Amino acid sequence: MRWLFVTAFMLFGVCVALGDDLDDLFGSDSGVDAKRVDAAVKRAAQWLLSKQNADGSWKVSGKGQLLEIESHYPGGVTALMLYALLKAGISPKDKRIVKGFEFCRNAPDLKLSGDVPRAGVAPQPGQNFTSARTYSVSCMILALAAKYQPRVKSKKSRHLIKKLMTSAEKQLRRGFRKADPRDKQFLSELVEWLIKTQQTNIWRYPGPAQDGNWEDASNTQYVMLALYTAWRLGYKIPPSVWEKVIQWFLKNQDKDGQKVKWFPVPGADIPMKELRRLEKKSLSELRRM
Repeated sequence: MRWLFVTAFMLFGVCVALGDDLDDLFGSDSGVDAKRVDAAVKRAAQWLLSKQNADGSWKVSGKGQLLEIESHYPGGVTALMLYALLKAGISPKDKRIVKGFEFCRNAPDLKLSGDVPRAGVAPQPGQNFTSARTYSVSCMILALAAKYQPRVKSKKSRHLIKKLMTSAEKQLRRGFRKADPRDKQFLSELVEWLIKTQQTNIWRYPGPAQDGNWEDASNTQYVMLALYTAWRLGYKIPPSVWEKVIQWFLKNQDKDGQKVKWFPVPGADIPMKELRRLEKKSLSELRRM
């Protein structure tokens, strides 16, 4: 069942820009067959759906310590699967998606009550620490946001919206205004929990630190994705949250390392003059729709 994670991450990677013209992403002479990619995405989504449990969850199986670790993330695993499936185009109204979200609402790793361990603060006898997990909370935010992502059927409209990020932000926020009040409340609580659980600079695994390491980059990358997504939906994230993370990563960056061969970065390598021309053209075409 380790293939659950492999399939979900690959599906997420392909679908994170769902609907983009593959020629734009890879170049018209890249040899990438858009129809084959779409077909692969559909097959992967159906495979993930076939692995859903009767209670709406997805669970992975391992051995020994691996199984013990994974048992702490039932809601997180399910949220990640929901995110991948929604990005793959499965309708949020699909009964299997609905059932998955209902499972997450009651998952122990998404229960936000309880104390949060703090660096340098000794735990007190009988102190009740939260069972929520940073990974799980972050994946749940991503899944809830994906549930209300704009679903534009027109390929031309979808292409233009992706080209013009400001329009994408407006589309996201407009869609989320009509969200289920329960989802809005849940997402607000998840965002507040992440902000509250930030340590001196970044985030970490839950519970008292056994090795003295109170901060973890892996947990933090998920939090950054989640908080950025929440910000795109209109949530206000205190500037200090971002500043502390930046300071930590700059401080812990290696002074040197292997040289990385240059590679093109779409958008970043386009001259500013061309970007302005593209923005003007996109706005003009959007107004005519």
